[in-house]
Amino acid sequence: DGSLPLDGAWPTLMAWAPGTVHPADRLGDSGIALVSLTLRHPEAMALSSRIEPYLNDPRITFVEAPDCAVSVVLRRADGQEVVL
Repeated sequence: DGSLPLDGAWPTLMAWAPGTVHPADRLGDSGIALVSLTLRHPEAMALSSRIEPYLNDPRITFVEAPDCAVSVVLRRADGQEVVL
């Protein structure tokens, strides 16, 4: 039916072929850095355990919540943090 697992909270994962330069390695420094990314979902722990083999980043957290939501905190070059 085209729907993604866990109400669309399951991320699309991309694998780069061996020897391929990852696109992020070709980008210049924008001065913006990821501080945190929080995924809220009724089955957050199931999501976390399923994605754990593919993702090991302490900036990313999973929180049990009644509704699905994503929040992001970015740090600008001037040090100011922006919440999205």
